[in-house]
Amino acid sequence: IVFGREGRRRQDTGGRIARARASERSRAGNVPAWVPIAIVVIGVSAVVGRLDQRASASGVAQVDVTRVRLHERDTFVADAWREHLDRVLLQTEIVDVRRPEQVDDLVAQLESLSFVAEVGKVETLWPDGLSFPLRFRRPVACLRVGTDYLPVADDGTVLSGYSYRPLRIDGIDLPVLGPHPDPDSEPLPGDVIVDGPWLDALSVAVSLRDLVGSDERKRLGPFLIDASKDVAYDDMPGGVELHFEGRRKVLWGRPVHDAPSGELPAGAKWMHVVDGRARSDRGEAWDLLDARWDVADYHLRPANARGRD
Repeated sequence: IVFGREGRRRQDTGGRIARARASERSRAGNVPAWVPIAIVVIGVSAVVGRLDQRASASGVAQVDVTRVRLHERDTFVADAWREHLDRVLLQTEIVDVRRPEQVDDLVAQLESLSFVAEVGKVETLWPDGLSFPLRFRRPVACLRVGTDYLPVADDGTVLSGYSYRPLRIDGIDLPVLGPHPDPDSEPLPGDVIVDGPWLDALSVAVSLRDLVGSDERKRLGPFLIDASKDVAYDDMPGGVELHFEGRRKVLWGRPVHDAPSGELPAGAKWMHVVDGRARSDRGEAWDLLDARWDVADYHLRPANARGRD
């Protein structure tokens, strides 16, 4: 983020959950592209900021934080997140660098944003400004909230950024965690999934990110992870199911974070799922894939039902 003379003044300004904090519902707007200049990387780089400072006649150094340019490197930044950052900066407007409490207050406000995992060490850049390195949480799944979707990080934090369809990052559709939330207890950005079916489904989504290559994840397309059942249709423990387009269902088994040592490893299950996707692409019509065993078991569609996708 660059604040100051180089920047443009921005006047226009997504289981059981722990209600950590609430955030306003907002929609992504049109935000101009940012030009990367003097990128600095700290930890798992997400955002690096530079605040361009102006000196008053009295010699008191002040930073106009409404003049901003965002620098990003190899990270996902939702348009709604930019809007939330803008809102915080417009409300703060001026930071006196001689008063550490003002800088600390801005850091606290940034850390309160659902998508900010960490604010790095603030560095004064005399006479040009301040450096604010930020590390963003990266979504691994989505939750359906009403008719919209909110992204979810791997630690269970529900992130801001409502969208009309499940999020797609770098051409990869993020899975949706099921079942859909109760309308009376829908999550808000900043809430944290702490247990229940959503957490079970999230463990499967995290294993997908960790164990499957990006090309294979792109080919899988959108799907829902339903962890609402304790047992499968055959009364075996573990009723997690993956629901794909074309009325295809995969029997997964136990949640990844709760699987005993005798369970087929998640990596082997994902190999079955990827192979099932490849078979579909080749025109092999199947309704059900049982990925719980060493050898995947397919239920093929009747010949007169094929081609209905």
